[in-house]
Amino acid sequence: MNKQDKELFDKIKSASDNVSLPEELSRDNIVKQLDGIKQIAVVEPDNKKRINKKHIISAAVSVAAAIAIVIGIGAVGFGNDTPLVQSGSPNSSNININNNYNSSVDRTGYDNIETIVADYYKKQLSEQKKYRNYNSFSLFGKKNGNMTADGSANTGSAAPSAAESVNESAQVSAESSSYGKTNLQVDGVDEGDIVKTDGKNIYVLSSDKIYILDVSDPENMKTLKSMPAYVSDDGTKCETQDMFLTSGNLITVVGTYKEVDSSYAPEDSYRVGVACYAGIEYLNTVISVYNITDPKSPVMEFSYVCDGTYVSSRIADGKFIYVGRYSIPFDYAESNEELSTETLKENCVPTEIINGSERARINADNICVRDTDEPTVYQTVASFNINDCENTFYSGAALGYCEDVYCDGEYLFVSSYDYLEKSKNIQGVDSYAATDITAYKIDSNALTNIGSVTLPGNVIGQFSMDRYNGYFRVAVESTYKTDSASYVFIVNDKLEIVSRTEAFGLGEYMKSVRFVGNTAYAVTFYQTDPLFVIDLSDVKNPEVAGELKIPGFSSYLHPVGDNLVLGIGEGGDENGTDGSAEIKLFDVSDPKNPKCVDTLNIKNAYINTDHKAFTSLGDGRYGVIAQFYNNGYSNNDSDLKAVVIKVDGAKISKTDYYNGPVNDDMYCTRATYIGDNLFVVGDSGVISYSLSTSERLGTYIYYDN
Repeated sequence: MNKQDKELFDKIKSASDNVSLPEELSRDNIVKQLDGIKQIAVVEPDNKKRINKKHIISAAVSVAAAIAIVIGIGAVGFGNDTPLVQSGSPNSSNININNNYNSSVDRTGYDNIETIVADYYKKQLSEQKKYRNYNSFSLFGKKNGNMTADGSANTGSAAPSAAESVNESAQVSAESSSYGKTNLQVDGVDEGDIVKTDGKNIYVLSSDKIYILDVSDPENMKTLKSMPAYVSDDGTKCETQDMFLTSGNLITVVGTYKEVDSSYAPEDSYRVGVACYAGIEYLNTVISVYNITDPKSPVMEFSYVCDGTYVSSRIADGKFIYVGRYSIPFDYAESNEELSTETLKENCVPTEIINGSERARINADNICVRDTDEPTVYQTVASFNINDCENTFYSGAALGYCEDVYCDGEYLFVSSYDYLEKSKNIQGVDSYAATDITAYKIDSNALTNIGSVTLPGNVIGQFSMDRYNGYFRVAVESTYKTDSASYVFIVNDKLEIVSRTEAFGLGEYMKSVRFVGNTAYAVTFYQTDPLFVIDLSDVKNPEVAGELKIPGFSSYLHPVGDNLVLGIGEGGDENGTDGSAEIKLFDVSDPKNPKCVDTLNIKNAYINTDHKAFTSLGDGRYGVIAQFYNNGYSNNDSDLKAVVIKVDGAKISKTDYYNGPVNDDMYCTRATYIGDNLFVVGDSGVISYSLSTSERLGTYIYYDN
């Protein structure tokens, strides 16, 4: 926007800040209604941008904000604008750190939890009655303002002892393999994905099924096994989420749901207490461990069912680690005002089924309740040793929201964010949002909740968090008034904030972060793409060492060698993005003077920047999945291709495009390799190619075969 437009916008925003909205339209209330929708339940192709909870919240909050602006326009004055606090951030050495935000108060026991929840419900019901006149305004679900969406579980984390971040070695181990492996944030800590290979077979999750494909002969691929990911006799359906391959085992994560009338939440939603959105009522998360010694005949050896929806999982040192969310089933609809408190108490603690046992509540001794929490949503966690699942099983929960997960094998960190109705000074930063991070120590037979820490703003994904040499580092984006800024905080093993950087990227929005040893790389964007190099070697005085401004922006950063970082995202010019995909190669050998040494621009395309869709193929080659557009849009699945690039020194080159298989609504989702053969995998078929000659070898449609 031009200067005059911005001045007018700022005046309207300033005026609308003073407008009082009814509680129903408050930022906090909208977020509570939408919390828990991490993404729409219907399987969405990986090559497309998923509908993220932040996007849904932003849209809903915008509706309320628009009402405030309409009212605020009449109050616009023409005095001087209020200066932004963030633009005058103190040096990190002078930061006033308040570690009172650190909270680890445990209040366990079912009776205590039931009382807390019931008291909160009565208070909220009383508040709802005050604003009954506004109940006809409903963002979704039932009429009369009834909330039908899941509240998402969230907590915070911190950082203890000295497990080093190994981002540098991740690429080395991946490139030394003779077959494709999932691109990981932390080397040695496996992450689930929808496509995996063991060097002989390819395993695929598609819709509600598991496929095991024999690709040993790439010209004559075949299905070894096709089986449902979940079997139910009561109409419950499932959506596959993630899977892992270990030596002799396949582990799958599945979300179950029922299709319901989207105009209201079913009466029995009190039992499951999870999301009911767009005609889908979410029920449980199901984890299954199969013995695949004979891949033609997988045998289930262990299963775990937990109330709520899936967030993330890891495998570290043979231990499976699960994080989910469970929303307590509140209902404020007028027709349910007499809801029995006893019924609510019965369902205020998540339940589980361990390997076919009777459904029971999670052990009260393993539930953490802090005085600062609103009792609406749980973060649920579980772990077990894959080789001895039942005897090493552990589960727990903590009241609080749950969004992004970082794990280094020693500690598990789970972040959440909360939009604030009014700005608040958190750790010396004025912000309209707060991030809470909970830390778990990964013990032999437990995930021990060791506390949490609160930071201003919000993280933008798992790569915003990292642990190195005993310190936890977090990059956050904070918004205040009409502007935004970014910071990196450093937290010690006592969950105390040691320091933070000055504000950087003023007026920009954080797009990507990558920590590599004592350095962090961050990309922010408004109309151009500043790449910031942040020196974290002095934990008490982290500082922005250098900055590079170039058009476009990178949504994913990946180290590819000594002092070289790939940036994958969108191209553009001084006016913003231009509809092209762009891969940049940065030379960061001089932290004070980072350089973009080469750029590969792909016209009319979008690259899937999910890090799991980025594949190391060895010998400096990398595969990405790209969607190509004609006249600004694409509705043709054949426009989905795998693009193989090669990094040689300070140069990027494109080796070839590889078409994905096409069959009805089939989408190209991943590219992997075995030896010299590339396999482009979709959700109903696979095409094989020779990497050395780019020759197409075979096509196989596995769906329902």
